[in-house]
Amino acid sequence: MKRILSLLLVLLVSMGASWKDGDIIAIDGNTVLGRVEQVVDKDNAIISLKKIHSVNPKSGAPIFLDAGEFWMNVPTTGMVDDTGIKDHLLLEIDGTKQYNTAGGSTRTLRVLKIATLKGFRQWTYKVNNKERKLLAKYVERNPNWVKVELPAGKKQTLSYRYLSREDKEWLAEEAKKPRLVQVK
Repeated sequence: MKRILSLLLVLLVSMGASWKDGDIIAIDGNTVLGRVEQVVDKDNAIISLKKIHSVNPKSGAPIFLDAGEFWMNVPTTGMVDDTGIKDHLLLEIDGTKQYNTAGGSTRTLRVLKIATLKGFRQWTYKVNNKERKLLAKYVERNPNWVKVELPAGKKQTLSYRYLSREDKEWLAEEAKKPRLVQVK
């Protein structure tokens, strides 16, 4: 977990520098903001990112700088053009994508895909009747909630009732697996 935290810190410091395949970007709504510029199709969107640069000394409000536009290769269900990305996403740079713009020119963007971290999976749940996605590792559950751990180490509790059908099925399979018990 310390490796992920230090990786994220290095990323935030170097964000906006030259990108390379394998770089990890965490859209967290606090230090990195994502905005959907255009939903291309059910699996792709063009997004822009901003990273925190400094804090206004008078108001304490964060000051953000543009970090670039990207081709994001993730399911776009619930995404709308010209809106912020509310989901917490851990993304990985994976090559480039060249496409033709509506004006007839060609553009090349870095491609972002969901990062794969051992033990982490994407959870889908509802908040105020809006679908949200969250990359997290399963920690524990009871009949009413599921506790997960975010890549930065913070734990979050999700209401079982608002989880997607796929997540509930995954939890049912997980419950069938034998568990190691520590004996003191």
